[in-house]
Amino acid sequence: MSSKPPRQCSPHKGQSGRSAPGWIWQAGGLLALLWFLIRVFPRPSRVTYPCQRVAAPLAGGFLVWLIGTLTSVFAYRQGLRLWQQSKARQALVFLLVAAAVGLGTLATISERPARAEPPVPNDPIGEARGVHPGRVVWVHDPAATDWEGPGHGHWWEAEHTSQIVVSQMMSAALRELSGETQDAAAWDRLIRYFNLTHGHGDVGYTAGEKIVIKTNFVGCLYPWGGTDPETLTWSPAETT
Repeated sequence: MSSKPPRQCSPHKGQSGRSAPGWIWQAGGLLALLWFLIRVFPRPSRVTYPCQRVAAPLAGGFLVWLIGTLTSVFAYRQGLRLWQQSKARQALVFLLVAAAVGLGTLATISERPARAEPPVPNDPIGEARGVHPGRVVWVHDPAATDWEGPGHGHWWEAEHTSQIVVSQMMSAALRELSGETQDAAAWDRLIRYFNLTHGHGDVGYTAGEKIVIKTNFVGCLYPWGGTDPETLTWSPAETT
């Protein structure tokens, strides 16, 4: 196993207590808008996904800010132009519009963090897929690590992990997920299913192909609580 440290969970608030630069907000809003459009337009049902429920208010806030800013700037420039032409009454109208739209835009920007609602237990999202559609396998064995906690190195270091136990856990997960009784047959069934559903035909593993296993650190999800990377204590999400 690799001794490279994994990505740490982020605490609920910034460590330094300083606010992020303004352009971070605009960049985040633009990325949220692009992400929402790319994911939801091809398949509207994705709008219910947690990631899209987080992206939607960010994208909406960015659009409000962008439209309000452009409108305010346009009205302000028109007001200055009319003022220079000695059209004070018309200029005043445009300048008032610029001020009202600008203040209104700022007032619509919430300082509260955007977050999706907590997931509803036993209420699956999306369409069930897989060899056995919707099947989820959970494997746990406390013997996989002998790490005692903070002050005793790191849980991800190889000397704290039993590769034998981890391999047994992986084997059990493969067999339960595929419904097969042997690892080779389990891998073959999973890979053939993947190839069939991705237009590659009914073919199994080919020598030289690489298999990537994506980890999901669910405990690090900010909206529903998380783990402090220093004390490793879990805390629920903030409600304010």
